[in-house]
Amino acid sequence: MAAPRITLTQAEAQTLMRAFSVLQRGDAATAAGEAAKVLRSAPASPDAHHLLALCQQRRGDHGAALASFERALEHAPRHPAMLSNAGALLLAMGRAQEAVQKQQAALRADPNHLDAWISLAHARLALSDVNGALAAAREALKRAPKTPRALHALAAALREQGDLDGAEDALRNALALDPNSGWAWTSLGIVRRLIGDPEDLASLLRQGARTGL
Repeated sequence: MAAPRITLTQAEAQTLMRAFSVLQRGDAATAAGEAAKVLRSAPASPDAHHLLALCQQRRGDHGAALASFERALEHAPRHPAMLSNAGALLLAMGRAQEAVQKQQAALRADPNHLDAWISLAHARLALSDVNGALAAAREALKRAPKTPRALHALAAALREQGDLDGAEDALRNALALDPNSGWAWTSLGIVRRLIGDPEDLASLLRQGARTGL
């Protein structure tokens, strides 16, 4: 009996590319259907399982998403994006230690994987490892200094460390790059309140709300 097919035909690869674009537009159900269609003909395709996992995660079905990530990684165990995305899901599920392990595996596969450094910072912070979170966030910024998400991670770690001025600087730098980040506006309001300027809080929260947060 032939082994399940891993490689994709050109048509199947194009189907997955279109499905990923559909997912980016917010239609996880349609994208999942396209991924499932490819899996019927190439049931061991890590790319199809990966896309299906992202769709399931978007729809809030974390258990199914984790199973799909595991199937993807059975056939592509050193794929940095798959490892990092699986780690991000584990963190969302409250499994921070496992998330750290996945991000470390992603970084062994690709030491320059930006998402893995950022996600590692958040996972370390969830474990109250502030120094580890700071180190990971700074590694991310070393590779991509103008990345708002990395600045967000740095700010969160600095706030936990008690360096409120540093956290404020990081958030203002993030907002200079992405003024539509509701998360950054809200976090800046919290930092300003902790610094002792509660009047800033309301205006900064309103700014965050205007971004759609």
